[in-house]
Amino acid sequence: MLQSGVSPDVFSFSIVMKGLCNVNEVYAVCGLLRGMTKYGCVPNAVVYQTLLHALCKFDHVDEGLKLFEEMILMGCTPDVE
Repeated sequence: MLQSGVSPDVFSFSIVMKGLCNVNEVYAVCGLLRGMTKYGCVPNAVVYQTLLHALCKFDHVDEGLKLFEEMILMGCTPDVE
């Protein structure tokens, strides 16, 4: 995508993140989360929820709690999901 000159958006980031989470690559997703702003993308609730779900699923609950706190600090309001 980048090689073709197409800039990613929040939706494309969330798709890649979900795929990586499905194969337990949660730390790669953490890196993507940190790099989103480089492309002018601001993480939304879906992005955070995807990573939170994977962190908890793969027994990284403490890291999930830290991410949840970061989500709130960044002004991203959690929803019922």
